[in-house]
Amino acid sequence: MRALLRRLEWDELLREQLRAIRLIFMPIVNPGGMAAQRRSNSNGVDLMRNAPQNAEGRVPFLAGG
Repeated sequence: MRALLRRLEWDELLREQLRAIRLIFMPIVNPGGMAAQRRSNSNGVDLMRNAPQNAEGRVPFLAGG
């Protein structure tokens, strides 16, 4: 976030891009895992590796589930 704020001082392209998008900062999305110093959540589930990977349409080879 600091780097983004510094760039805003001089980067006109970044300012234009930020007019068209919304950024949402979430400092901690897995507080249970952070407290236990693990990747998994407080139930022991690694949310990135256990996410569903069923594509609804065709996907490029080796680029989608």
